[in-house]
Amino acid sequence: QQENMGNIEASEKKADEELQNYLQTLMLYRKEHSYNLGKDVTLYKPNYSVFEEDLTLLVVLDFEEEQHHNVNPEEYLKNFKRELNLRKNYDSLYLSKLLFINFKKIQALCTEKLQCRLSFDYSDYDLYKFINESRVMRSSMMSSFNLNPSQCIHFLGCICDALLCLKRNGKTHGFIMPANVLLYNRNSTKPTYKLLDVALISGYTQ
Repeated sequence: QQENMGNIEASEKKADEELQNYLQTLMLYRKEHSYNLGKDVTLYKPNYSVFEEDLTLLVVLDFEEEQHHNVNPEEYLKNFKRELNLRKNYDSLYLSKLLFINFKKIQALCTEKLQCRLSFDYSDYDLYKFINESRVMRSSMMSSFNLNPSQCIHFLGCICDALLCLKRNGKTHGFIMPANVLLYNRNSTKPTYKLLDVALISGYTQ
């Protein structure tokens, strides 16, 4: 995936061309507001999917909006780029993979600002949807669905693997909730669970 990781920083035209080349490998699926990220995102369907739930999430960060109080903007940007370079090498299968990085310089009057476009593995199904669906099934007497012990152990193993990967890299997740636990191959007895680590792109602190 290294050739798809995007630029470190590029002109507006070059960055847009690079993004479009990347998006040609995907099919537009839908746009939505992600409440757990606090941002509008665009979802794409990969041309080749392993699971039916496979999606790619694209989020745009504007560094004029992303400034933190009492933090030097140049220092914040430097740290952010360093975190991204580290993040793309995280090795857990149960942590949403960073697929693409693209920085775009934008000229506006006498000022210059920077945008960052990031894409991650994503799923059209998450633990929040799973919990709600199972509640509906129980209340309607359609099913007496329950996770068995081996399924619970499998779930915990996936999540712990992702959290340990973050810990090895000196990070904590910062915002664990059902909507941030992505499910793949959900009809299997042992689905794949992945954590979407929103702390990297939402500004949630440790």
